Amino acid sequence: GQWRDVYPPEDLVQDDIRQGFCHVCVLDGRIQGVFAAMCWDDPDYQVIQGAWLNDRPYWAVHRVASRGEVRGVASRCLLWCLERGGSVRIDTHPANRPMQRVLDKNGFTLCGTVWMEDGSPRLAYQREVPFLCQGQGPSILSRPCLGGGHRGQPAQGVPYGARPTRPPWIL
Repeated sequence: GQWRDVYPPEDLVQDDIRQGFCHVCVLDGRIQGVFAAMCWDDPDYQVIQGAWLNDRPYWAVHRVASRGEVRGVASRCLLWCLERGGSVRIDTHPANRPMQRVLDKNGFTLCGTVWMEDGSPRLAYQREVPFLCQGQGPSILSRPCLGGGHRGQPAQGVPYGARPTRPPWIL
Protein backbone atom coordinates (compact mmCIF):
# COMPACT_ATOMS: atom_id res chain seq x y z
CA GLY A 1 0.00 0.00 0.00
CA GLN A 2 0.84 3.67 -0.13
CA TRP A 3 1.60 3.99 3.57
CA ARG A 4 3.24 0.76 4.72
CA ASP A 5 3.71 0.65 8.50
CA VAL A 6 5.05 4.17 9.10
CA TYR A 7 2.10 6.38 8.14
CA PRO A 8 0.07 7.80 9.62
CA PRO A 9 1.98 8.08 12.87
CA GLU A 10 -0.06 7.60 16.03
CA ASP A 11 0.42 11.21 17.18
CA LEU A 12 -1.08 12.51 13.88
CA VAL A 13 -4.14 10.28 14.28
CA GLN A 14 -4.55 11.39 17.91
CA ASP A 15 -4.29 15.03 16.76
CA ASP A 16 -6.97 14.39 14.08
CA ILE A 17 -9.25 12.96 16.78
CA ARG A 18 -8.55 15.79 19.23
CA GLN A 19 -9.32 18.45 16.59
CA GLY A 20 -12.47 16.70 15.34
CA PHE A 21 -10.97 15.92 11.90
CA CYS A 22 -11.12 12.13 12.24
CA HIS A 23 -14.28 10.43 10.97
CA VAL A 24 -15.22 6.77 10.74
CA CYS A 25 -17.45 4.91 8.31
CA VAL A 26 -19.67 2.40 10.13
CA LEU A 27 -21.78 -0.40 8.68
CA ASP A 28 -23.82 -2.67 10.93
CA GLY A 29 -22.04 -1.30 14.01
CA ARG A 30 -18.56 -2.12 12.68
CA ILE A 31 -15.96 0.46 11.63
CA GLN A 32 -15.22 -0.14 7.95
CA GLY A 33 -13.19 2.95 7.15
CA VAL A 34 -11.57 6.06 8.52
CA PHE A 35 -10.58 9.41 7.07
CA ALA A 36 -9.54 12.90 8.09
CA ALA A 37 -11.52 15.83 6.67
CA MET A 38 -11.03 19.46 7.46
CA CYS A 39 -12.46 22.62 5.93
CA TRP A 40 -9.42 24.84 5.79
CA ASP A 41 -6.73 26.24 3.55
CA ASP A 42 -4.42 23.21 3.42
CA PRO A 43 -0.74 24.26 3.35
CA ASP A 44 0.11 21.28 1.10
CA TYR A 45 -2.30 22.67 -1.52
CA GLN A 46 -0.88 26.21 -1.71
CA VAL A 47 1.49 25.41 -4.58
CA ILE A 48 0.25 23.26 -7.44
CA GLN A 49 1.82 22.41 -10.76
CA GLY A 50 -1.43 22.74 -12.69
CA ALA A 51 -4.52 24.58 -11.43
CA TRP A 52 -7.33 23.99 -8.98
CA LEU A 53 -10.87 24.22 -10.36
CA ASN A 54 -11.53 27.37 -8.28
CA ASP A 55 -10.56 29.22 -5.12
CA ARG A 56 -13.73 28.48 -3.11
CA PRO A 57 -13.49 27.07 0.42
CA TYR A 58 -13.06 23.31 0.34
CA TRP A 59 -12.82 20.16 2.37
CA ALA A 60 -9.30 18.73 2.40
CA VAL A 61 -9.49 14.94 2.72
CA HIS A 62 -6.53 12.93 3.98
CA ARG A 63 -5.70 9.47 5.31
CA VAL A 64 -8.60 7.55 3.73
CA ALA A 65 -8.35 3.92 4.80
CA SER A 66 -10.70 0.94 4.55
CA ARG A 67 -10.85 -2.31 6.47
CA GLY A 68 -11.26 -4.00 3.06
CA GLU A 69 -14.41 -5.94 3.96
CA VAL A 70 -16.96 -3.70 2.22
CA ARG A 71 -16.80 -2.23 -1.27
CA GLY A 72 -17.47 1.50 -1.72
CA VAL A 73 -16.23 2.74 1.66
CA ALA A 74 -13.82 5.31 0.16
CA SER A 75 -16.58 6.57 -2.14
CA ARG A 76 -18.94 6.99 0.83
CA CYS A 77 -16.31 8.93 2.76
CA LEU A 78 -15.86 11.32 -0.18
CA LEU A 79 -19.62 11.69 -0.64
CA TRP A 80 -19.98 12.64 3.03
CA CYS A 81 -17.61 15.57 2.44
CA LEU A 82 -19.30 16.61 -0.80
CA GLU A 83 -22.69 16.62 0.94
CA ARG A 84 -21.38 19.14 3.44
CA GLY A 85 -19.22 21.48 1.47
CA GLY A 86 -19.72 21.19 -2.25
CA SER A 87 -15.97 21.26 -2.91
CA VAL A 88 -13.43 18.60 -2.00
CA ARG A 89 -9.68 18.46 -2.60
CA ILE A 90 -7.66 15.30 -2.10
CA ASP A 91 -4.25 14.03 -3.11
CA THR A 92 -2.84 10.58 -3.64
CA HIS A 93 0.50 8.97 -4.35
CA PRO A 94 1.20 8.50 -8.10
CA ALA A 95 1.49 4.73 -7.53
CA ASN A 96 -1.84 4.44 -5.66
CA ARG A 97 -3.92 3.23 -8.61
CA PRO A 98 -6.86 2.00 -6.48
CA MET A 99 -7.41 5.50 -5.02
CA GLN A 100 -6.99 7.09 -8.45
CA ARG A 101 -9.77 4.78 -9.74
CA VAL A 102 -12.00 5.74 -6.78
CA LEU A 103 -11.46 9.43 -7.51
CA ASP A 104 -12.10 9.01 -11.24
CA LYS A 105 -15.24 6.94 -10.55
CA ASN A 106 -16.55 9.65 -8.23
CA GLY A 107 -16.13 12.48 -10.74
CA PHE A 108 -12.96 14.09 -9.38
CA THR A 109 -10.79 16.10 -11.77
CA LEU A 110 -7.04 15.60 -11.82
CA CYS A 111 -5.81 19.18 -11.35
CA GLY A 112 -2.04 18.67 -11.22
CA THR A 113 0.71 17.82 -8.77
CA VAL A 114 1.29 19.07 -5.22
CA TRP A 115 4.26 18.35 -2.98
CA MET A 116 4.16 17.19 0.60
CA GLU A 117 6.25 18.65 3.40
CA ASP A 118 8.94 16.02 2.73
CA GLY A 119 9.11 17.02 -0.96
CA SER A 120 7.34 13.95 -2.34
CA PRO A 121 4.86 14.55 -5.20
CA ARG A 122 1.15 13.72 -5.03
CA LEU A 123 -1.55 13.80 -7.68
CA ALA A 124 -4.03 16.53 -6.75
CA TYR A 125 -7.75 16.12 -7.40
CA GLN A 126 -10.81 18.31 -6.84
CA ARG A 127 -14.55 17.93 -7.25
CA GLU A 128 -17.32 20.49 -7.12
CA VAL A 129 -21.02 19.75 -6.82
CA PRO A 130 -23.66 22.38 -7.61
CA PHE A 131 -26.06 21.10 -4.94
CA LEU A 132 -26.03 19.05 -1.77
CA CYS A 133 -27.44 15.53 -1.89
CA GLN A 134 -28.05 12.71 0.52
CA GLY A 135 -26.26 9.45 -0.20
CA GLN A 136 -27.11 5.96 0.93
CA GLY A 137 -24.79 3.41 2.41
CA PRO A 138 -22.63 3.15 5.49
CA SER A 139 -23.03 5.85 8.13
CA ILE A 140 -20.31 8.35 8.94
CA LEU A 141 -19.85 9.11 12.62
CA SER A 142 -18.12 12.30 13.62
CA ARG A 143 -16.78 13.87 16.77
CA PRO A 144 -18.05 17.41 17.33
CA CYS A 145 -15.70 19.84 15.67
CA LEU A 146 -14.16 22.91 17.22
CA GLY A 147 -15.98 25.21 14.76
CA GLY A 148 -19.20 27.08 15.41
CA GLY A 149 -21.62 24.92 13.38
CA HIS A 150 -23.96 22.22 14.63
CA ARG A 151 -26.07 19.43 13.13
CA GLY A 152 -24.65 19.89 9.64
CA GLN A 153 -25.16 23.66 9.54
CA PRO A 154 -22.44 26.17 8.60
CA ALA A 155 -20.70 27.99 11.39
CA GLN A 156 -22.16 31.38 12.14
CA GLY A 157 -20.16 34.41 11.04
CA VAL A 158 -18.22 32.60 8.29
CA PRO A 159 -18.97 34.57 5.11
CA TYR A 160 -19.06 32.84 1.73
CA GLY A 161 -15.57 32.76 0.32
CA ALA A 162 -13.89 32.92 3.73
CA ARG A 163 -11.62 30.04 4.61
CA PRO A 164 -12.33 28.88 8.15
CA THR A 165 -9.43 27.35 10.02
CA ARG A 166 -11.55 24.51 11.42
CA PRO A 167 -14.37 22.44 9.94
CA PRO A 168 -17.57 24.50 10.27
CA TRP A 169 -19.92 21.52 9.92
CA ILE A 170 -20.58 18.39 11.92
CA LEU A 171 -23.06 15.53 11.75
